[in-house]
Parts: sequence; C-alpha cells; structure tokens
Amino acid sequence: MEFTKLLPGMNQFWFELEEEQVHLGVFAVAEEIEADQADLRRSWKKYARAYSNREEMGLDWHLDSSRELDKSFVTENVVKSVIDTAASIIAKNRVKVRILTNGAKFNDQRKARRLEKFVYGEMKFNDAWDLGPLVFRDACIFGTGVVKTFKKKKRVCFERRLISDILVDERAAIDGKPRELFERRLVDKEVLKGMFPKFAEKIELAAGREYWGGASVPKNQVVVIEGWRLGPNGRHVICIENVCLHTEKYTDNDFPFVFFRWDGLPISGFYGLGLARDLYGFQTRISQLNLFIQRCQDLIAVPRVFVDMASKLIKVQIDNKIGAIIPYRGKPPTFFTPQALNAEIYNYKEQLKRSAYEFAGISQLSAQSLKPAGLESAVALREYNDIETNRFVIQAQRYEKFFLDLGEQLIRCARGLYRSGTSVKAKFPNRGVIETIDWKDVDLDEDRFQIDIQPASLLSMSPSARLQAVTELAQVGQLDKAEVRYLLNHPDLEQSNSLAYADYVDITRTEEMLLDGEYRPPEPFQNLDLGLRRIQLLYLKVQNDHDDVPEEILENIRTWISQAKTLQEQAASAGMPAQPMDPAAAAGEAPLAGGVAGSDVIQNLPGQIANV
Repeated sequence: MEFTKLLPGMNQFWFELEEEQVHLGVFAVAEEIEADQADLRRSWKKYARAYSNREEMGLDWHLDSSRELDKSFVTENVVKSVIDTAASIIAKNRVKVRILTNGAKFNDQRKARRLEKFVYGEMKFNDAWDLGPLVFRDACIFGTGVVKTFKKKKRVCFERRLISDILVDERAAIDGKPRELFERRLVDKEVLKGMFPKFAEKIELAAGREYWGGASVPKNQVVVIEGWRLGPNGRHVICIENVCLHTEKYTDNDFPFVFFRWDGLPISGFYGLGLARDLYGFQTRISQLNLFIQRCQDLIAVPRVFVDMASKLIKVQIDNKIGAIIPYRGKPPTFFTPQALNAEIYNYKEQLKRSAYEFAGISQLSAQSLKPAGLESAVALREYNDIETNRFVIQAQRYEKFFLDLGEQLIRCARGLYRSGTSVKAKFPNRGVIETIDWKDVDLDEDRFQIDIQPASLLSMSPSARLQAVTELAQVGQLDKAEVRYLLNHPDLEQSNSLAYADYVDITRTEEMLLDGEYRPPEPFQNLDLGLRRIQLLYLKVQNDHDDVPEEILENIRTWISQAKTLQEQAASAGMPAQPMDPAAAAGEAPLAGGVAGSDVIQNLPGQIANV
C-alpha cells in the first residue's frame, strides 16, 4: 500500500498535529532537513573515509556492508595518527563528577555526598569512561560526538550515537540551541514489535520499504524517527512511516542527548567542525604524492641492463648465480638504476606531514612515541609533555564539561524514574565493599546543589607540578606524611601507598559512617591517636557549622571518642594492646572495660576533648 502524502504546510507544525497524522509531519520535516544537508552528510562520509580508509555503512544506507577501499586511497594516514594521538592526550583523563553544596543544611550535605556516590556508580555501570574516548574520536572526525541518555527498566542508560543520525534544522538553530531535534534509526522489526505489540501489523508493512533518497532498507528493518520539541508546546514522539508509535507531552528543558564538539559551538548553526576537516587537505595531497612517487618508482627506478648490439651476449646468460662466468665479445653490459624523482619531491612530502602535525598542535614525536633528541632527564621529559598538552587546554576543558553534562542528564533521568514510581538504585564500590545507594536517600532539589568536576586541565597535568603543590603544603605543616603520600598517589607507588595510608583510609571511612548515622566502634588496632584527633575535629565542625545535626549522630561521635580514649588508657595501663570491645558495651548497654560506665564517660567528655 502507498502511504498518505503530507498535505502542504503540515510540516510547519508537526508537534501540533493529531496522533493520527503526526507521523506524516515528522517524516516530512526529517526528509526536508536531510535533503538540505546532503552536502554536509557527504563531507562526514569523506572524513570518516579518510580516518578508517573504508566506506562506513553506518553513514550510507546504500551500502550493504562496510567496504575496504583501495589501499592507494589513504597512505601514511596523518588524519588517523593525529586524531588517535589527541585522544590519547586528552581522553585518557577519567573525569569524576562532584556534587557540591553551598551553605546547605547538614542533612542536605549528607545527601549530596551520597548523590555523588550514586552518580559515580551509574556512570561506572554505563562504562562512561570507556564511552568518552569514542565520543571524543567522533568529535575529531565529524565535529560532534553524541551520547543519548534514556530510561530502561529501573536504570539510567547511556548509548553512543553517530551525529549522522541526528537531524536538526540549522536555519532554526543559528545560536546552536535548536528547539526541535530528530533521531533517525534503523530498528529490527521484531524488536520493534516487542516494544509496540499493538502496532505489529503497521510495523510489518513498514519493514524493508525504500527510504527517501533511494536508499533501500533491509527487509527485516524499519526506519524509526524519534522527535522532540522543547518549550510550552513540547512534545515527544516515536514514529514509523505509516503510524505514530508513541506520543507524550515533553516538559524537560533539554534534549536527552549530550554533545561534545571539537571546536565548541560553530559561528552559526548546530553541527561542529572536526579535526579531520582541518587535516583533509594535507591528507589528500600526501596521498596524491605517494601515489605519484609509487608510479615513478615502478616506472623509472627499475634496474636496467644496457648491452651493445654488437656484443654476442644473450639475455639468458644474465642470472643470479654467484661467481658465474659469462663469456662476451665486444663491450661489456652496463648496469644502471636511474633516480625516480628529484629529492625536492620527497622533501615537499615530508614538509606537508610536518605542517599537518604542527597545524593540529601534535608533535610527530608524540604520534610515533619517540622522545626528543637531547631530552634525557625525567624532569625535562615531564615538562615537555606538559607544554604540548597546553595546546589542547580548551578541548580538555570541553571534554570535562561533557562529563558534567552527562552527570546532569543522569540525575534528571533518575529523578524522572523515581517520580514515576520506579525504585532507582546504584551500586557504589566503596573500598572493596559494594554499597547500594537508593535514589530516595539522595533526592535533592536542583536549586540545593551544583555539579562540578575534578579539575584536570585547570591545573598542570605534569606530576612535577602536583608534587610541588603537595610539598609546599607539607613544608608549612598543613599535611602529615601519610596525607602527602595519599594525595600524590603516584601509580608507581600505589601498592606502597595503600599500606602507608591504610590507617588514614580506615579513619576516613569511620568518619563517613558516623556522618551517615551508622556506628562503628573503635578497635584497639586502629590508629586511635589519628582517630581521636580527626573525629574530635569532626565533632566540633558539625556541631558549630550546623544547627540541624541529628542528636543521634552527635551521640555516636561522642561515644566513639569516649570508647577510643578508654581503649588508649587500657593499653597504657596494661602495657599491651587492648582487647576488642564487647558489642553490647559499644552500644552503651553495659559498663566499659575497666569499670567505667559509658554514660559516665560521655558526661566527662569536655575534659577528655581538652586532653586530646
């Protein structure tokens, strides 16, 4: 059957159409956008071809499979070399999202700490730090990398998308902020039937139909377009060519996508410009020169033998036998291998390669994993690497901002799931123990916190600069030795550090548990001197900074200080480590060892704190 054609003017207001007609408007708008952007999509295929040296079927539905190109098309692939090197310099950073509060109440601060754990657990579940480099590479090739966030069952999920699947009318997005966005995908018809069983017959009819532009769709797949409209008349629809599968009001202020652009927002429009575009001219000329040099080498730089016609030497007498005796009469043969090209051609090609790397801000030494001549010391090499990364400070900051946006989308999706009645939980690895974080325990209004990231490009990336900063703090007495090693956390010292600051980590975990309302009694093998000093400061801080601290938490902190002090006194009087505390005594239900009641110790707390 033939599908109904769109009425003139209907595509102007697709989001206002009735459910029975909205699919007509959506497909008409998508077809118009793709027709207007035909040259843009051809350029994406061209840049992808320059990077991978093959035709990518994901960018061209006319292809049945990804096809390898003639090897002469791309030789000495500068585009791939530069992009992969840039990704290894910038996208290696594992950016962590932080949740910050400003002057918040104690309960909000507790929620913010747990919300940070929730975000970390969900990003780890979605392999966000493996997804980041792929999106970064997409941005280098196409100008824009894309991640879609969506709700699946009881989880928030991330998926990488190609920018060629995203349709935006740039005439309506001059400032880079469109109000409408469409995603075009090929979906297996059986999968689609499982998602929308009541439209199974319509889906079967739409499968395998010829798509606009003459692209044939596989018989088992269907073209699906998902559209969003922002604003007071916001709408979200999922359509195939002959029916609307889903429609709802859309109230979010942003699309469920996170974009990373190599060069930031363009001067006008939506789609970014990539590194491959800047290098394509260099790559094309280098490939042309290599093909020219190859032909000259094959045609000219071939060994030849010149034989005087008057000689009685025959061709079969020239072979590769060692020490062969060849009788001849007249002039001996002349062996000659001509030079294929002037050295200027080879120098010009090498100059083009250097110019391509310099234009991108990448050194050929980094691309080839070589060190500069004359740089022998470790300090000199570290500073050299730091100077190179300064070229990409802006891109590194955009990459960090990408993770910040990803965290915001994650929180928005999780909040939406929770408010729809779904229980949302995340798993957080906490020093070898998996901690389950429930959204109901971390739900905060957006105006009560802000999202930040741990800086990577704002400070020097060289270990020497971090060492200097930590050393200066240690010299003025702001850090003890364990904290210095804890903050440096150099990979080569990881095993040593994990033992050196084990007591510091142990007390830190105790602090977190006390603040979360969980009581963990002191043990005789803990560093009680460190614990008493830090937890006393913790008590003073939460008591002085917050008026809404639950009395239960203050009581737990006072009890911990009292019991830790008692353990110290027992160990000093016995001249040996004290025994572990009885659980009942830890709860204050029985006298503590040494005959001192828990309540009496708490009453004497002010004097004890003064002696710590």
